[in-house]
Amino acid sequence: MILDNIKTALRQEFQPELVEIIDESHLHAGHAGFGVYSHLLIKISAAPFASLSRVERERKARKAVLAILPDIHALRFEFV
Repeated sequence: MILDNIKTALRQEFQPELVEIIDESHLHAGHAGFGVYSHLLIKISAAPFASLSRVERERKARKAVLAILPDIHALRFEFV
């Protein structure tokens, strides 16, 4: 449900051609911050990102995700 909500938020905000969310939390078992949906990788391709710097892309995408999951421990993006 949470991952679906994140996808919906990203789709509404950026109309991406591709959005894929990979829960990598299990790879961090036993580490600080580990929990359900604590470590996510988001692969996204969207036209609005084309003219932005890497930092600005991440800032905008991160804002959309944090509105849904504000206490996430680790969030990575691959802009494809």
